[in-house]
Amino acid sequence: MEQCEVPHIYLPGNHDPLYTYEATDYRQLTEFEKSVNLHRRVMQLAPHLWLAGIGGSCYIRYKDNSIRDFGFPYKEEFTDDLHDLFALIPEGDQVILMTHVAPATVGTAYADLHPSMDVYINYGSDVVYDQFCDLLQNV
Repeated sequence: MEQCEVPHIYLPGNHDPLYTYEATDYRQLTEFEKSVNLHRRVMQLAPHLWLAGIGGSCYIRYKDNSIRDFGFPYKEEFTDDLHDLFALIPEGDQVILMTHVAPATVGTAYADLHPSMDVYINYGSDVVYDQFCDLLQNV
């Protein structure tokens, strides 16, 4: 994608290499480059309007509820990601959140039994859901 001549914004997901998650610091982007990884970044689109990004994916569980694969990066140790990201945005400004991993139990986020692997695949993250609920209480 970075070799394309068309500017684009992307988020890493479940099929992307680990180096796309290497951004460990949260920061504001001040310029739009040809290829922007928005993971743990915010970008001002207009006065009082921001775009914020979090990549990642959800875990897969066996029928007995044990975890087969952890999603990246949404395990319990990432419970402050949205708080740290939103702290970069001035209070009262509006935010569009772009994410690869949806909050659990919202919209199309659900768990489904995979037909051939005998596992449940989660299409939503409990960790992200908890962060959303906490952030919404402060709005």
